[in-house]
Amino acid sequence: MTKAALKSEIELALQATENQVVLELVYSILRGDHAPVGKRISRKQYNKELKKAIEQGKEGKYRSHSDLEKELSKW
Repeated sequence: MTKAALKSEIELALQATENQVVLELVYSILRGDHAPVGKRISRKQYNKELKKAIEQGKEGKYRSHSDLEKELSKW
């Protein structure tokens, strides 16, 4: 698949989805917050992400297991 075709397919898929989790994940990846699949991240990056996750947890910005199960059941 060419780069242009891939961009077009991604755009169509994003326009079609109503899944907030998917949109947030794609946005996070495009911002550069996540390492590419299969790529190792540095210890510094790992610690940065861990610190951010801990802060989000303390602020109540997380999903419970039951909430995730409900979201997954809609896929």
